[in-house]
Amino acid sequence: MERGINNKTVSDIFGGKEKFLEAVLGSIQDGISVSDKDLNILYVNPVMEKWYPRTMPLLGKKCFEAYHGHTEPCEICPSMRTLKSGKQDFDIVPYIGTEGDKGWMELFTFPLIDPVTGQINGVIEYVRDITARRQAELKVVRLNRVYSMLRGINEAIVRIRDRGELFREACRIAVESGKFKMAWIGIVEPETMLVKPVAVHGDDEEYVNKLGISLSDTPEGRGPTATAIREGTYFICNDIENDERMLPWRDEARRSGFRSSAAFPLKIRGRTIGSVNIYSSEPGFFDEEEVRLFDELSTDISFALEVMEKEKQREKMEEELKGRVHELQKFYEMTVGRELKMKELKKEIEKLKEKLEKQGAL
Repeated sequence: MERGINNKTVSDIFGGKEKFLEAVLGSIQDGISVSDKDLNILYVNPVMEKWYPRTMPLLGKKCFEAYHGHTEPCEICPSMRTLKSGKQDFDIVPYIGTEGDKGWMELFTFPLIDPVTGQINGVIEYVRDITARRQAELKVVRLNRVYSMLRGINEAIVRIRDRGELFREACRIAVESGKFKMAWIGIVEPETMLVKPVAVHGDDEEYVNKLGISLSDTPEGRGPTATAIREGTYFICNDIENDERMLPWRDEARRSGFRSSAAFPLKIRGRTIGSVNIYSSEPGFFDEEEVRLFDELSTDISFALEVMEKEKQREKMEEELKGRVHELQKFYEMTVGRELKMKELKKEIEKLKEKLEKQGAL
């Protein structure tokens, strides 16, 4: 071995080759795991022990058991592919953290080859935690979906002048462009204080018909939609499974595949008239950025509703004015006609007087 500082070998510095190798592997900040041909774990570095404390000790266990909690080899297994092909392989695999949080690992696998026989005796796994990077990538994808949805709905706002048609189109775009499980819009009925669904699009439209949302102080009046309408601000439920306020609808929501939802109020001149409701199959979907964008969307739709209402009021006033003008025109014609008749009658009276005078009757 070549000599380094002060003419010492690495064995001299670390007290032997094994300790040197152990120091090198222990200093690497990514995970390293070595398994035999039957996927029994032979070696792990300290990082792997830190990542998988719940299944310690790792040595002697099957890799799929220790790292994934499986009883059989994983379906997507680059280690199995490397053992079969004798070549390097790669994949991205799921990971459950110490707190139960989900993440992703970048897994590179290399064949462990006997230098004498050339046979493959096992597999070396080099593991890198890419959860933060993966989350950022998924975040970009999600935001692109939301931006696409917003663009489509704002285009609909510009071209559609009918409220019902706008509601239906907004729900359709939210599902087809935004890739949400379902979207619906509800309007408050003042007489009953119930929230009536007026537009819905998605995987389980029957779910909406069973909601029975009320603004009263009952369990059905404390969910996302009623709260958003009553308080005039958005309401987010990022964990339908465990949120107590979703109790009246939890079982149906679970069966429909809904894991998070959000309700955003619709307002006309400051008065809340209903809400836009969005459902996702992902728990924790609605973070600060998504909420901000949806809040802007509900404001845009509310503005469009105000414009539509003003347009209806203008049309109503025009009709009323037209009706008034028509009435005045009839009155005028009637009055003018009456004056003409009076003039003709006066002329006839004058003629009769002349005749009577000639006859000496007057």
